[in-house]
Order: sequence, then structure tokens, then C-alpha cells
Amino acid sequence: MTGNVKEADTLADRADSSASDLELGNLFAGRYRIERCLGRGSMGTVYAAHDQVVNERIALKLLSLPRDESIDGFRREVRLARRVTHRNAVRTFDLGEHVGLHFITMEIIEGESLRVRLARSERMSPAAAMALAWQLCQGLQAAHDVGVIHRDLKPGNVLIDHSGRAVVTDFGVASTLAEQLDGSEDRTRGIGTPMYMAPEQILGAPLDGRVDVYALGLVLYEVLTGEPAFSGHTRMEIAMARLSRPPPDPRDSVELSDGLAELVLHCLAREPDDRPATPAVVADMLAALGASTITPSAPAASPFGGSSGSGSGSGGAPFVSAVPGDRKLAVMPFRYRGAPDHAYLADVLTDELVDLLAMTRGLRVSASGAASKFKDERDARTVGRALGVDAIIDGSILHGRDQIRIVARLIDVDTGFQRWNERFDGRMQDVLQLQDLMAMRVAEALRVELSIIDHGRLAPGDAVEHYLRGRQRAREPDVTGRSFEDAIALYDQALARAPGFALALAARAEAAMLRWFLPAGRPTDGWDACARDSVAAALDGASHLAETRLAAARLDVSLGQFPSAARHLAAALEIAPTCAAAHEYLGLLQCEAGRSREGVSHIELAHELDPSLHQGAFSVLRHHALRKDRAAWHEQLERMKHSSRFLPFAVSLFEYRLSLWEGDVERARAVRWRNESEDPTSQFTAVLRDALDPGHTSASLAARFDAVIGPRPSPRLRTGWRQIATEVLAWRGATALALEQLQQADAGGVLLDSDWFEACPLLAPLWTDPGFEATRDRIRARADAIWRTATP
Repeated sequence: MTGNVKEADTLADRADSSASDLELGNLFAGRYRIERCLGRGSMGTVYAAHDQVVNERIALKLLSLPRDESIDGFRREVRLARRVTHRNAVRTFDLGEHVGLHFITMEIIEGESLRVRLARSERMSPAAAMALAWQLCQGLQAAHDVGVIHRDLKPGNVLIDHSGRAVVTDFGVASTLAEQLDGSEDRTRGIGTPMYMAPEQILGAPLDGRVDVYALGLVLYEVLTGEPAFSGHTRMEIAMARLSRPPPDPRDSVELSDGLAELVLHCLAREPDDRPATPAVVADMLAALGASTITPSAPAASPFGGSSGSGSGSGGAPFVSAVPGDRKLAVMPFRYRGAPDHAYLADVLTDELVDLLAMTRGLRVSASGAASKFKDERDARTVGRALGVDAIIDGSILHGRDQIRIVARLIDVDTGFQRWNERFDGRMQDVLQLQDLMAMRVAEALRVELSIIDHGRLAPGDAVEHYLRGRQRAREPDVTGRSFEDAIALYDQALARAPGFALALAARAEAAMLRWFLPAGRPTDGWDACARDSVAAALDGASHLAETRLAAARLDVSLGQFPSAARHLAAALEIAPTCAAAHEYLGLLQCEAGRSREGVSHIELAHELDPSLHQGAFSVLRHHALRKDRAAWHEQLERMKHSSRFLPFAVSLFEYRLSLWEGDVERARAVRWRNESEDPTSQFTAVLRDALDPGHTSASLAARFDAVIGPRPSPRLRTGWRQIATEVLAWRGATALALEQLQQADAGGVLLDSDWFEACPLLAPLWTDPGFEATRDRIRARADAIWRTATP
């Protein structure tokens, strides 16, 4: 009871302040786990939080109310904002109160405001600005359609997420059209931001939706020119300037088409009747000016150039909008075998696959009608010549009872040879999910295979052969690193024949990074220099490949440069939204840096795209264990123990650790270690086995840990093994020795594991130690900096 009273007093005191603060990691209102601060403003502070009740991440806006301010206005804000449901308008959920603090819960937008983007980049290209404005029109029109006008549109109230989606937020001064018409709206509370007010707002005249059109014009002018439309010494002086002089022509500052400049000036007309009537009208005008990049049926391009998106597959098309590339593809009508009343599935799946692939970067996909003429012609070379495409996708559907099987094949039209095939099995009721998964895998296969075809036309045949052999060898990893060494040698042979062979440059960088991480060898072997040089060469000659960016992200993580790693992963997934390895590695980073639920989602998607991947499974396993989901981690561990995809050492290591976490010492003793040689992994496991024997002193164990871990070549690997040493020594009660191992783990600046710090049960004896608390705070800040400065 005393704790609750203390909390109530503390929070009540904070409610009187102008900038309330919540402790990161704490549970607020018995429901919301506070993750990090997203930003502060005059009306309050916004946090990222996890809603424990519905198991979702949300934004929590903690309101800073003056003592004489009524909560009624904020109830009105929520009531208005909840009417607006559109992908370009932030969703508002509810208004709540906890021990004197009022808060609003909203959809969380992972990204940053347009104001921050503009501060970093002086202005946008005209195409990017139109793409942004088109999205804002959609969000504003959705609000107007339910009778809500925003009245405070400005760069600070526009958020851009990591996929390039622009979202209108903060309906704090919104009102209904009905209130404006009958004069019932309360004008004593904020009426907007003076720099972005329409003339009628400044004059206190009746308002309608055209105030938002005017503000949109101001925003569009600013993103095009890099400067506000009106200037002055004070904000109110700037606002009054639009009453005394006409809007400036953006063509006086930058080179623009006449059509786009006239659209801006049309929105900035002083009289409402002289402006476009609605945001929808503006959207139509924008589409007419740039219909090739802005279409209502496809996501808009990323506002600062290029296309952007995510391969999450959670709702909507799982691919990014893209400018058509040079690769041409046709999807043949799928053949159907099964009950006649479901024959329509063949046409539906063919059309959906065409639509999804048409949004894949670098592809031009023939319309289904063109390919349907060749429904009975199955010779790829004949179809390819007739349609002028480089490859075709052929497929079939087999339906029986409640089961459905979809088979897709990629065929090279030059040779008529099949380059890739995949089978998808499931239940009839899951046909839409199968369809999305099929499209994503086909897109990823196309990205890889067509790249090989392209580079094969530029590189000698033996160079391509060496590359393909190296790629195959790299897929056969072993703890000694021999497979990666062989792959690197093959890539070197490919590059000797074709020095600019981009695929080989990227693959060599990836193999060198993976070899550096393995425990075999010592720092003097030079794998660190090989990895650095390989990544630098790939960034110089193959930065356009997702694999290069992935290798660069691995290098950055190994050096503790985590925000840079996140940016490289964002670039990789912008280049190739279906790149399974990039999704997996992003998931690994998120699992360590306080976003494990998002990380698990990326890892699961990665394994759907490429079932041969295995590294992320350990992060998922650990995620379940740290959250004490015993059934989930036991089930997954058993699957991994019986799979040949996972290195036995890694599986045994995790079984040992998680058994100790759960207090099952006998299970830890029973773990089977299959390495009996004198390699570093066997030396490390010998220390772990002996740690369970009370006959060995903790001091001797710590010395043996140092002897095994110290010479390992990768700082990332050394850190991971130091974490395990910390756990074992803490379990034995040797807290001082455990803290020494922890300090060594953090010495290189590559320790990031905030989830582990917060939830590993073996660390409980260390939690109150000042040294542990200082390290934990450092790790929290390190993790928070990733998502504050990067856009994964």
C-alpha cells in the first residue's frame, strides 16, 4: 500500500509540471510498459509503450495540463480523432487517467516528423514532394469525409514511418464542420500554429476544410524550396504577412514545372473560394502532374527519394511501390486441377501474383491479358519471344477436399531451363495467406536469379561458375569456418576473372563477416582486416545490392556502430523488401535492442521467405525464455535439437543456458556436447560443464573463461561468451567475478542486449550493484539511440 501511495504522490506532482516524465521500463496504469520517449511538446510528452492487455505497441501521450485547464477539450480531441480511420491519418484509441495524470493512446508510428526530415535535408525533389503531398491529401480527405477539419497541419504534425508512409497526426485543435458553421466551437483554446494558419483563421472568420488546403500549400512550398513561404521577425508577424502580400512564387527559389508551381499558388490563394475545394481535388491535380509515380492504387514513394517499404506482409501488398526497371516478366495463367466449382482460384491467384510482382522493384510485369493469349502454349521460349520478356512464371494449382497445393516455377526464356521452383501446401481456408507467401518467395527468387542472369551476361562464364560454387559452399557452414574460407577463395577466383563482378563482391563481404564471427582462429589470423576490406570493396562496387548492405550492417554491429547498422538494414530492405537474410538480421538487432516482438516478426517472415535460415531461431527461442513462456521455448528447442539446420554446439549451448535460467540444474548437466576436440568451442563447453561441479572454484573458472574467450577473433563473439560467463558466475554466487566478466563484455562497446539485462533471472543478484546499474543504463541508452537516429 505504501508503494502505491508514494507512486500516486509522485505522479500527482508530475501532473503539475509542464513536462511529465515516466520511468523507462516501468508499468504505467497497470497496463502500459514504457519503452522510450518519442518526443515532447507544449501539450505533453509522447512515449512508445507496450500495451500488456492487447499485446501491442502503442504511443502514449501524457498530457501536461495547466491547473485551470479542463480535460473536456481533450475528450473532444479524442472524440474527433477517433472518427478518422485511414492509413495516412494516425489512429487515436482512447483517453485515460491514472493517479491524476491524463493520457491519450494512439497508433505508434515508427519514424520521424517531417520537421526533423526537413532539418536534415534542405528540400525535396519535386517528385518526392508530390508523393508526400498526395499522401497528406488522402489523410486530410479522410478526416473531412467524417466531418473533421484539422486546422493545424504543419511539418511537425506529419510523421513519416520507415516504409515511407506519411501520416497526419495531432488533431488537438480539430473541430467539426458543423461546429464551425453554427459557431459553437470554442475558440478560447489553441486555434493552430500562426506560421501555418490560413488568412481566415488569423481573422477569426468562419472556417471550413479549405483551411487545411491552405496549410497543405504552405507545407508543399516549404518542402519544395527548403524555406517557409512567408518570413518575419515573430511568428505572428509571419502570420500577418499573408494578409498584406500575395504568396511568393516557388519558381523564384527553385526550378519547378509551371503546373506544380501553379498548384502551390492555387492552394495559397488568400480567398477560400479561389483555392481547390477539397484535399481530394488537390490529390487529383497532383496525380495529373505525376501519374507515373503517384497512383491511388499503389503506395506512394518514399518522400526523400526512392521507393520504400517493408516486407512484413501484414495487411496490404507486401512490396514497395517502384519505378519499373529493366527486367521484363510474364506470369502465365495457372493451371487448375480439382473440383470445378473452385476453378476460379487459378485466375484469382494469377491476377494477384501479377499485381504483387508489378510493385516489385526492378520488374516490369506484363498484364495478365497479354499472357492469357498463350494459355495453351507452354514453351517458354515461344512465349518469351512473343511477349518480349526475359523470364516467365508458370504454375499449377491442385485442389482436393480441404487441401490446396500451389506450385510456381521460374523459367529463363533464353534457354527454356527452369531456374527455380517452389511448392506451397495448405488448407483451402488459408489460400490468401498462401498467395501472399508465394508472391514474396517468387519475388525474392526473381531478385536473386535475375541478378545472376544480368551479371552472367557481363561476366565470363567461369567467373559466374566460381561465384555459384562459392555461394553453394557458403550455405554449408561449420564451426571451424572452413566452408566460408572455401567460399571466399571461390569468390576471389570469380573476381580475378571479372574484377567488377558485383554479386561476387557482395558475397565475399558477407562470407568474410561470417567467418570473422566464428570462434576458430585468433585475431592474428587477419579475419577482421579481411572482413573490413571486403565490406569496403563491396560498398565501393556493389552498394546497390541488398547483400552488400547486410554485410555492412554485420560489420557495424561487430564494431558497436548500431545506428549505422540499422540504416544499412533499412537500405537493404528498401533495395529488396523480400531479402530474407536482411529481415532476419534486423530481427536479431531488434531482439537485442528492446524491440523483441517486432524482431520475432521479422525473423518469422525471414524464415517463411527462406526456410534454410537458422540464426534467428535462437533469438526467438531466447525471446520466449526471457518472457517465461516455458511451453514455447521447450517446444522450439526440441524442434531445433532434431533438425540438421542448426549447429549442435549452438543448440546445446542454449539448452544449457535456458536450463539454468529455469533452475533445472540436472537438465543442464545432462546436455550433450558433441565436440570433443581441442577447438575453442570444446574448451568453452568444458568450462561450462565444470561450472556445475562445486569442486571447482569460481576463481579458477573465471580464469579459464578468460583464457578461452580472450583470444577469440570477433569482438561480437567475445561479448556473447562473456555474457554466458557472467550468467554462470552469478548463478554460483560469485557476484564480483560475474561483474568483472560483465565489464569486459562491455569494454569494446558492442554489448547491446537490453532484453537480457532486464529479464535474465540469473542476473538478479547483480541488479542492485551500482556497477551493474551503470552498465544497464549505458546499454539502454545505446539501444535507444538506434531507433532515435536510424530508420530501419
